[in-house]
Amino acid sequence: MAHTRIRSTRRTWGNTLFASDASFSCGSWVCTQGGWDSPNHKKTTEWFVVLSGARAVTDPDGTRHDFRAGDVVVLSKGWYGRWDITEQIHNVWINDAHDDLPGASTTPVVASLASFAPHMLERAGTSPERLARTFLDNGRTRAGFSSCAPGSFPGGKGKTAECVHIICGTVFLTNEDGSARRNCAGDTVVLADGWTGRWDVVERTDAVWASVTPP
Repeated sequence: MAHTRIRSTRRTWGNTLFASDASFSCGSWVCTQGGWDSPNHKKTTEWFVVLSGARAVTDPDGTRHDFRAGDVVVLSKGWYGRWDITEQIHNVWINDAHDDLPGASTTPVVASLASFAPHMLERAGTSPERLARTFLDNGRTRAGFSSCAPGSFPGGKGKTAECVHIICGTVFLTNEDGSARRNCAGDTVVLADGWTGRWDVVERTDAVWASVTPP
């Protein structure tokens, strides 16, 4: 199928929600319709969930990867090619700047929410009420989907930083100092490395997530 190349007349808006240090950051990005070549190898691994709009990236060999609202995408460090925004797009993203990972693929990974159907999930930990699926694990960056029934359990990130975007449901996160926040569909939560606290799931909560664990 032939695709029309879009001229680069885009406008962009962005907001960094969290940056722990020079290696890990999270934010939101909006871009109007437009297209541009990206000839330089990416210096970071980027994960994003598409909240609205449609977009494509094309590899140097001409392979095109289309994605739209509801899809989760990972562009690994070292990727380069072309971007085309076919409908104004809004993403929530994380960037992880890291050393080269020997043998890691630079092929874009696109996962639709349909690929996270309940029968495709597995039990997470010892609780039958917590289900998950990981679709990317390069030894440093992991990404996947989780579904959790109502209940409470402790949480601790250790050296891992995590970004969670809630698709549906309601959950309270209580910090170690007792402060708490209600999170529901459409919210993006960043848990910095070293965070400890408690999850209280009020109603079944589905979410997409990405985590970064330094060596």
